[in-house]
Amino acid sequence: MATSPAQLIELTTRRRLRHEPEASAEIFVVFTSPRLTTAALKKAGVLAGRLRAHALMLLARIVPYPLALVTPPAALSFDEGRIRSIAGCPVETRVLLCLCRDEWDMLTMALTSNSIVVIGRRKRWWPTREARLARRLRHAGHFVIFAEAE
Repeated sequence: MATSPAQLIELTTRRRLRHEPEASAEIFVVFTSPRLTTAALKKAGVLAGRLRAHALMLLARIVPYPLALVTPPAALSFDEGRIRSIAGCPVETRVLLCLCRDEWDMLTMALTSNSIVVIGRRKRWWPTREARLARRLRHAGHFVIFAEAE
């Protein structure tokens, strides 16, 4: 199956200070909702501190087929403001805003093999979107960590 093309827009929410050591690994955070992603970023911040890594938040912006990938249905400044308001973890956080046709194709393109992925979730007895995504990522060979949201 061929992956669909995507346009990646990178935003940095906090500049790395000169005296901070260079991060050796990336911890990926998948944007699901503002509340759940905030919990995931907190967990990723703790992990990043222990692993000398930085957090990379992935936000898939689905663009319908009648439109070109470079012209999303809403202004990108809306997403940029929303992202910057929740990405306040104490480690360097890079944000990839991905204009794409399918979220799974974007994730397979953005994630490296055996990636550490943090997903925020609420505890439910039924399978949620986050649980289904985590199961699919685990089957693809990635390490998935849940961050519980209050």
